[in-house]
Amino acid sequence: MVEKTITVRVCNMCEKTDRAVRSYTIAEGGRNLRVDLCEEDAGPIERLMATGERVGESPTKPARSTARVKKAAPAKKVASGATRRGAKVMTVEEIEALRRQS
Repeated sequence: MVEKTITVRVCNMCEKTDRAVRSYTIAEGGRNLRVDLCEEDAGPIERLMATGERVGESPTKPARSTARVKKAAPAKKVASGATRRGAKVMTVEEIEALRRQS
């Protein structure tokens, strides 16, 4: 014996099985709700979607940014013979000469 399971998505409002449905996700205050609605029952949501601004899409006129980007200063060139800040770089001979002086 073979058993088959058939899942039919129906409109959450009218529950009619002879209508095609679309899934909608509604988010409000941290809550998410998924509903399946036929074309007739989805009318109010479709009208709201036509008038609202989609999340993640930029508005028709881009907002002007007031933040300024600071350009990085060009790297300073070190003159030949100049030493770095911090510890002085010395050769082995210079280190041994200092030891002999002590």
